[in-house]
Parts: sequence; structure tokens; C-alpha cells
Amino acid sequence: MSKAKTVVADAVGAVVNGDAVQSAPSWSELQASLIQGGAELICDAIGDQTKGLDQIKNAFASAVSAGVMTYDLWEDGRKRYEAAYILRCDAQAEKVIDPSNSANSSWNQIVVPYLKVCQLIKPKSAQADSVDRAKRREAEKAKAVAVANGRSVAELKEAQLAMYKTATPEAIAEAKALDKSIEILEKDTKKEAEGRLSVLKKGLRDLVSEVCKTENETVLADAIIAIKQFVPVKS
Repeated sequence: MSKAKTVVADAVGAVVNGDAVQSAPSWSELQASLIQGGAELICDAIGDQTKGLDQIKNAFASAVSAGVMTYDLWEDGRKRYEAAYILRCDAQAEKVIDPSNSANSSWNQIVVPYLKVCQLIKPKSAQADSVDRAKRREAEKAKAVAVANGRSVAELKEAQLAMYKTATPEAIAEAKALDKSIEILEKDTKKEAEGRLSVLKKGLRDLVSEVCKTENETVLADAIIAIKQFVPVKS
């Protein structure tokens, strides 16, 4: 690596390390150089953008192949890319008005779609707070189910209304305590309904697709008549 490249790499490292999660694994010197060089080529209006994308792809693909790609490493790579892109903008004769926004836009609009085409997808975060949130949601749902004790959302609302009508401080407090359980159960019911609808719609699309393949006019006509019984015709 040339002296100039080393200086730029050190500058990029300084920008990234002040913000990145400090944990193994990390980028190798070659991978970091590929990301930096790719950012510079993409930033240059006259640069070889295809070569730049391939360099970044090679860096990320090698990490995936080595089995070390994580959410944090991916984010670190993005930050390295954007830092190198910004430094390149600053070095250009015609200054970019907003280098930071330009760097982020180029990552999301140019690099990420290309990586997706290459089957390189950002891993999901495995951070402790994400796991904790999931556990809390499960605990809240379990509590809501226990409070409901087999009652539907409609029945809970009816019981809540009766409590409010009683108007005693104890009854009002008990009614308010049902708010969270009703909210959780409503969301869960809606999610289940949406899931069932999704399965039914897919089944219908698949069925219609198969029917449309036939050359039998009678089958097609019968299918249209059957569907029209349930779907109103637009005037």
C-alpha cells in the first residue's frame, strides 16, 4: 500500500473507530482497502463505478465466505465506506454541498442494491436489547392472555364499560388496568387475521393462475361466474 493510501486508510479508521462497535471480528487490511478504494471510485464522477462496486462486493463476500459477517461488521463496513467517500468529496476540486448525505445516499441507492443482487444481505441484529424487547413482548402477551382468562376482546371491553359505570375508584382503576391487555390482544388478533388472509389470497392467486392456463372455454366461463358471485362488478 502506498504512503498516500496509508494516510487515507488511517483517516478512515479514525473516523470509524470513534463510532463503531468495538468487537471481533474485524475487517482485514485488504478488505478495508477494498471498501475504501471502492468508495473512492464510486465517488469520482469519472471513476470506474463497476470496479468500485466489485471491490466492495469482494470485501463483503470474503467476510461471508469466512463465516465472520455479522450485523456489527456490516455496519462497520458501511461506516468505512461513507468515511472514505466523504474524504474523497473533500479532496475534489468541485466540493460536494453535503458530503455526508451524498455518501449515505450512494451506499443505500448504489451499493446496497448491488450487494443484494450478489446475494449479500445485511444480517439481522442480535443485540441484547432486541432480544430483551422480544422477551418483554412475549411476557406482556402472556399476561394479557392470563388477564383475559378466555374472554374475547369484545367481552373485555364490555366488562371494562361495566366497571366504568360502577364509578367507584377501585372499579375505575381495574377498568384502566384492562387497557394494555385489550391493546395487546387486539394487535395479536389482527396479526392472526392478516396471516390467514395472506394465506387465502395466495391460494386464490395460485388457483386463478392455474385456471388461466386452461384452453377450455367452459372452465374459464364457470370460474368467472363463480368469482362474480362474491366480487361485485365495478360499474
